[in-house]
Amino acid sequence: MSAEPISYTCTRCSNPSFTTEDLFLAGKWGRFFDMQSKKFTAVMCENCGYTEFYRQQGSRAGNILDLLASG
Repeated sequence: MSAEPISYTCTRCSNPSFTTEDLFLAGKWGRFFDMQSKKFTAVMCENCGYTEFYRQQGSRAGNILDLLASG
């Protein structure tokens, strides 16, 4: 499954150039089980550096694989 291309214009400087990066964060119980249950995409303006975070839907299968791989 491929991600849809995104269109972005910086809300601070109106620049259309950006980079993205996926971030994975542990929730309340995730740190105890070494699971990264929350996924965000950071969209960073290439001109001024302003960054916005967008939460992505995580999958239970991915969490289970994380748990098995860390053991």
